[in-house]
Amino acid sequence: MRNEYDELIKLLPDDASQGSDMHYVREVLAGAGPLSVVDLGCGAGTSFRQFKTINAQIGWIGIDFEESAARRAPDVPFSAWDGHAIPLGDATADVVYAHQLLESVRSPDVVMKEIARVLKPGGYFIGSTSQLEPGVSGSLWNFKPLGFKLIVDDAGLTLMQVRPGIDGATLIARAFLGKPKYMSRYFSSESPLNNYIDTQAAKENLSGKKAAMRKMQYCGQFSFKAKKEISMSRGLPIITYHHHLPSELKEASRFKNGTVTNTVESFEAQMAWLHENGYQSMKLAEVEDYLTGRDSRPAGKRLLITFDDGHLSTARYCYEILKRYGFTAVVFLITGKQPEKSIEVLEPDLLQYLSREEMTAQRDVYEYAAHTHDLHSRDEEHRSNLVTRDAQAVMDDVVKCRALVGDSTHFCFPFGQYTDSVVDVLIDAGYRYFYTTDKGLAYPEPGKDAYLIKRLNVSPRMNVQQFADLVERSE
Repeated sequence: MRNEYDELIKLLPDDASQGSDMHYVREVLAGAGPLSVVDLGCGAGTSFRQFKTINAQIGWIGIDFEESAARRAPDVPFSAWDGHAIPLGDATADVVYAHQLLESVRSPDVVMKEIARVLKPGGYFIGSTSQLEPGVSGSLWNFKPLGFKLIVDDAGLTLMQVRPGIDGATLIARAFLGKPKYMSRYFSSESPLNNYIDTQAAKENLSGKKAAMRKMQYCGQFSFKAKKEISMSRGLPIITYHHHLPSELKEASRFKNGTVTNTVESFEAQMAWLHENGYQSMKLAEVEDYLTGRDSRPAGKRLLITFDDGHLSTARYCYEILKRYGFTAVVFLITGKQPEKSIEVLEPDLLQYLSREEMTAQRDVYEYAAHTHDLHSRDEEHRSNLVTRDAQAVMDDVVKCRALVGDSTHFCFPFGQYTDSVVDVLIDAGYRYFYTTDKGLAYPEPGKDAYLIKRLNVSPRMNVQQFADLVERSE
C-alpha cells in the first residue's frame, strides 16, 4: 500500500498558504519570452487576455468541446475537442493549462497521456482540480491528491508540486446555500477551515509543509505543476557565467546594468535549482568522453558549468556556493591578468582576477582552461586580438597560456571570435576543444580531432524559471 504522507509531503510548498493555479501560471509564464500555451477546457477563453497580460509574447490556443464555442469572443483562437484526443501534434506545446477540467472528462487517464504527448520536453502541465467539491454540474470525478499523482506518473510526467486551495467544508456549505456571492471571496483568500488549520498549526509549531499537508487532506480543490522531463537523447548543456557581485554592491557599482555581471543571489538560486532537480556537474575529462563517444550514455541530467575570464568574484563568491551544492566548474583564465598572490579586497567597480594562489587552493571545485594569455582585448572595430594578430604572435600567446593552466586542451575564444586559421594555430598548439558563444547544446561527434562547442549564456536578467528553461529547453 502506498503511503500518502510520504509521497505527498515532498511535493508541498514550504509555506501553507492557500493558492490557486494562477500561482503556477505566473511562475511559468512571467518573463519567459515566446511560449506556446494551450488552455485545455478553455470555456469562454478568459485566460486568453489574462495570460497575455502576464506574458505578451505567448502564442495561446483554447481547446474545448464544440458546444462551448458560443461563449467565446470571436478573436479567441479555438479548436474543438472530443474529450479524448487533443487536436495538436506531438511535442508542440510549451505549457498545457487545465483549470478544473479533469473531473469533467470521461477518461482522465487518457487525457493525461494526451497532455504528455503534446508537451515539448521540458514543458509544463499546470492547473487545478477537485477533491471535495459537490454540486458541480457535469463533474464525474473527485481526485485524491495521491490518485492524481498516479495518473500523472503513468502518463510519463513528473509531478513537481501540489498546493491546497479552498477547503472542502466551505465548498460543501457554499453548494448547500445555493452558491451565495459573498462566499466567492474564499477562492482568493484563506477559507474558514484553512484559517483554522493555520491557527492550530501555529500553536503546534508545525512546519509550512506539514500545515499544507493538513490542508490537502480537507481541501475542496488543489492546484498542481507537473513537467515533461527532458529527453534522455538531448544534448549536453554547457552554461556560461562571467562576473558576480552581491545585489547591493552591483546596484551601486558601474556594473549595475552590465550584461555579463550576475548577482551572487541569483547564482545561488540557480545552483539550488540544479541541485533540487537532480543535475550533476561534469569535469573536462568526462566532457571529452562524451564528445568523442567514448561515453555512449546520453547527457541526461548532466551539465558543464563554465566561467569566462577568471574574475576574482569566481573565487570569492561562487566557489563556496558550488562546493555547498556538490558541483564542479571550469574557469577559462586570461592568464596574463592573474596576480601571483590573492587580492585582499574585492573592489566592486573594478575587474579583478583570481590569483595563482587561489587556483591551487580551489582545485577541489575548479578546473582551469585557456582564454589566452594577453590577447583578450579588441581593437577600435571590436575585433578580438586573437583574430587580428599574426599566426606567430597567436602561437606564442596560447602556448604560454596552456602551460600556465596545466596543459589543458580546452580553449575558450575571447568574445566568441575565431577564424579557421586561428583554429589551425590552436590545434598546432595542442588544443582540441573550442568553446564558442554560439547558443546551443553540445552533442557527441565521434571520429573528430577537434570540436567547436556551443554554450548557453546565463543572462543577469534571468529569473530561476527562465534559467530552468535555458537548461532544459534549449536546443
